[in-house]
Amino acid sequence: MNIDFMYGAGLIGVILSIAAIVVPYVIYYFIIKGAINKSNITDEIYALRRDLNELENRQADRFSALDAHFQQQNQLLREQNEMMLRAERDRS
Repeated sequence: MNIDFMYGAGLIGVILSIAAIVVPYVIYYFIIKGAINKSNITDEIYALRRDLNELENRQADRFSALDAHFQQQNQLLREQNEMMLRAERDRS
């Protein structure tokens, strides 16, 4: 009888120690799951995508304006070059 008592107490001790290890992880799981469910990660991602699209559109507009400016400068440089070449020919 003494041996059965020791075996029973040992089994209960093992079960309690396993429960003491497993229960906090189960609690952590539900806490983290609840925090994720309450967060608006999807809404934040969509908001960031909208902001990024807006910034990309602004950047594209800036590049278009810069390209137009460079084309205008190139045209003026071509005209200036032609005028200088004509002036040199007239001198000769």
